[in-house]
Amino acid sequence: MTKHRIQQSTFDECVRENMTEFDMELEEAIKDSIQQFLSQGVDLSTIVTDNLLGTNQTRIEQTLCTMNSLQFVLNESENDKKVSISNRTTLSVYVQSLIDSIKGSPALKSLFPNSNITTLLVELLFADDSDTERKLVEQVMELLLLICDSQYRNIQSAIGEEIIALLLHFLTCCNRVESLIRLLSLLTQLCSKNESNKKLFMQSNGHTMLFDHISHAHENTEFSKQVAKLLRGVMAQDDDVEFSLSDAIVKQLVQLDIIPFSFKVIRDRVHCTKDRNVVILWLAVLKQIAISEANCLQIYQEDVLDIVYDMLDTLASNTLMVKQCVALLGNLAAVDTIKRQILKTGGITRVLQAMQLHVMCAFVQKHSCAFLAAIALREPECASEIIKYQGAFAIAKAMQKHPKNGSILRQASLAIRNIVSRSPEFQKDFLDQGIEVLLRDALAQFSCQSEAYGALRDLNCETPSEKYRNASKLEFNPVQTQSRYLE
Repeated sequence: MTKHRIQQSTFDECVRENMTEFDMELEEAIKDSIQQFLSQGVDLSTIVTDNLLGTNQTRIEQTLCTMNSLQFVLNESENDKKVSISNRTTLSVYVQSLIDSIKGSPALKSLFPNSNITTLLVELLFADDSDTERKLVEQVMELLLLICDSQYRNIQSAIGEEIIALLLHFLTCCNRVESLIRLLSLLTQLCSKNESNKKLFMQSNGHTMLFDHISHAHENTEFSKQVAKLLRGVMAQDDDVEFSLSDAIVKQLVQLDIIPFSFKVIRDRVHCTKDRNVVILWLAVLKQIAISEANCLQIYQEDVLDIVYDMLDTLASNTLMVKQCVALLGNLAAVDTIKRQILKTGGITRVLQAMQLHVMCAFVQKHSCAFLAAIALREPECASEIIKYQGAFAIAKAMQKHPKNGSILRQASLAIRNIVSRSPEFQKDFLDQGIEVLLRDALAQFSCQSEAYGALRDLNCETPSEKYRNASKLEFNPVQTQSRYLE
């Protein structure tokens, strides 16, 4: 018989009730809650039962006391439909106390789900009250962002259950850009790599509601940044789950014409010095969208190569810009028709120049190696271009400068394999750079063992261990697909 399961928030609420209503110590409250649920036949295998263990008992009691006082004042303000001057001062003191407590003991945020405080704080944050003091609004925002972060995923999910619907309600009726920016910041914090919150956001048509306000992204720089951050958050792959909603979310966003919209934002701001960070964020959005051939082709048709090349040529020293340009090219290069255009238009030489200029930037090196791996796959002409412009030296240098970075070593190994697999005459170019020693050292990194072994084998080097020989043959397509989700 299948056992019944409960939400994390239900367990946390039971612990809280034991402490506040029955004056139990923390450990006793947790043990009693466990016994209660087990006696009812509840499966607790997915529940985190020790969020607060190790936290000072006095600090927990003080935090609960502050929360109760804060809730009383918030309820009073809600009944009056206005935050009085005296209440603002009191609220500010309580909110700052909670901020300080959570910063000192992050586990204390597990006290917030089901306390009703989070909902009241959100309502205060977006109340149509011009008299609400800016300092108080900023404090409330800081507290909510602390509560909603992903350090404790179960708490983040529980808070999401409580306030995502409320946030989306405000999204439909809020017209003040400052309030919208705060709202999107909270949604970003809640949804980033949290599958349950992303699901809630999408099921509630949050993405459609967002597009109702999208015109502000053309008019307001900060709003544009926050829209991009939220889109990146809901599209991000969560490595901790077996199945991510990211691909399905990308598909829905593409149907809402996110690709042409992204290019409009970029084109409007690409030559404005103060808006470069906006361009960087929207290039990152496009990179996350470029995970299928159809999406890549649609992006390519927007003359993306001209934009990216212009950025790489004119802002070659801007590491953040180079990062995103190279990352986007890496995803686009997985499509055969696009990689040939990149070859013809000098994309390979630009990426190799970026590798040389930003040799100590792990992000640039990782995505550059991923780009080289993608563009060389099944394309001897591209492999020849890489070798012609000192690509073997660039790959070896990346491995030398980042010997412990498994992601770089993995992508470098894939690049080597893809270059020499159909062009064995290039083996010597790599061996002359001392690549064999670097690959043997890379075998110590678990995350790239198979790729490093495969590269050694493809270079006709003596393979080091029978356990690698017996490993199943590597499949290129899944490996290439995984590379598209590199961050």
